[in-house]
Amino acid sequence: TREDLQEVGTGNNVYIEQENRYCVYAINAGYILMEDIDLSDSPWTPIQNEITGIFEGNNKTIRNLNMNIISGGNYGLFAASARATIQNLNMTNVNIKVENVSTSDTINVGSITGFRNGGDIKNCVVTGYITSESAANIGGIVGKAEGKSYGPVYISNVKSNTQINNKGNTGGIVGYYEVNNMSFNIENAVNDGNIISSGSCIGGIIGNVQLSGNNSYDISACENHGKIAGSSYVGGIVGNSYGVIMANNCTNTGKITGGENIGGIAGYINNNDGTSYIIRIQNSNNYGNIGSGKNIAAGGNRGRYNWTSL
Repeated sequence: TREDLQEVGTGNNVYIEQENRYCVYAINAGYILMEDIDLSDSPWTPIQNEITGIFEGNNKTIRNLNMNIISGGNYGLFAASARATIQNLNMTNVNIKVENVSTSDTINVGSITGFRNGGDIKNCVVTGYITSESAANIGGIVGKAEGKSYGPVYISNVKSNTQINNKGNTGGIVGYYEVNNMSFNIENAVNDGNIISSGSCIGGIIGNVQLSGNNSYDISACENHGKIAGSSYVGGIVGNSYGVIMANNCTNTGKITGGENIGGIAGYINNNDGTSYIIRIQNSNNYGNIGSGKNIAAGGNRGRYNWTSL
């Protein structure tokens, strides 16, 4: 039930009437959905506790999650999640709106979780709408992901048909990825939603990737079919990438438009810190129309490279 969801990770000892027993809603516990849940009766308050166990969706559906955001923070079904595995979850008719929030406030918004630090998200499907009047980090699945203190982030077998309108980092799956001395992987991710932003770093799968230290990331077997539009650094798969990228077997069919640095697979790939990194896009194809602007791969894969060594 809605009430059970709100207890996740609280540590409270709650009586389960159906099972005639008490259960501790611990941070490191495993949770399983046993029925579909409709959240349409009132605005959702994100689960605030960063669980580290398993959240098993059991192929059930959470419907009609709605929020109106008026301050900085992390927003989604979960506000934030660390190391946890979230799997086999469906979310339909998500409706999230971000008001005009102070530019000094960081806002991370995703249907499943606003902020993600380590762990797996797999076998999940989301649909809905996310709109923002502020420059937020917004993704159909995850707003911002970090691979730092809690290990790498892995996302696999996910699909989003979330229509997003934003002013900041925006991705069909992940809005902003920040990684330090770790690898991460996204595989078999599909975006069908239109991703529109008046800002920069917009991608069908990931909007913006910032890597530092000894790390790399793989994007494999990912597809974008939605329209992707932004002011600059706009790509069918990745908008902006700083550091190592290996994209394999990725496909874009959506129309890509922007002012500069736009491409069917990647808008901009930047490696200018003097290290010897591999930047590889292979077995990947763009079939979408590429709009006019500066530094454009017209019908090609990447808008612009900037590196010191390859």
